Amino acid sequence: MEYAQESMEQMIKDSDHIFTTISTANYDNYFQAERAIVLFYVLDRSFSRAGISHALSRLELFYKKQEITCQ
Repeated sequence: MEYAQESMEQMIKDSDHIFTTISTANYDNYFQAERAIVLFYVLDRSFSRAGISHALSRLELFYKKQEITCQ
């Protein structure tokens, strides 16, 4: 149970780091943000796969909301 808690905490930490970094980097759309994550995080084994996946989901919603706001 302790391992699962640590894994969840690591996922959230990684997701928060990636989301904050990418969402404040002025990418124009989700496609650009997704490419940046592939380039900067996917090959870096210090970031959990779950954290990367979670951040991608959050960023997809973030960019959808931005598109709606800009229309």
